[in-house]
Amino acid sequence: MSYSLKSFFIRIVQKKLFFTIQKCQAAYSHHAHLQVSAKALAAAHIKFARFFLGVSEFQRALDPLNTALSIRPNYPAALKDRAFAFSNLGLFQQAQADLLAAQALDPFDDEISNALLSLLRSSSS
Repeated sequence: MSYSLKSFFIRIVQKKLFFTIQKCQAAYSHHAHLQVSAKALAAAHIKFARFFLGVSEFQRALDPLNTALSIRPNYPAALKDRAFAFSNLGLFQQAQADLLAAQALDPFDDEISNALLSLLRSSSS
């Protein structure tokens, strides 16, 4: 995919995801006392981040991941995705810390365990 086509595609998806996040933020601010709204808002930020992860824009994925974690600090999926971004940016200690936190929250998630093992193997070699 050429750079200009990739850039065009990124802008289109960003607009759509940004609109979704705005809708969730409005619902959250209107119904802040409802836990489900916080979950929906954090999930929207995760979707936004996963788009960036999917196009190898790891640095750009960090902001929505951090936002998701500020909304739901104990969110294993956000920690796992942020660890993936950190790992691809060469920030292995931060990746390991996020994977350990995610594993503590969800000890039976094989994907988290496998990612942690893979990270530990690659950092020791």
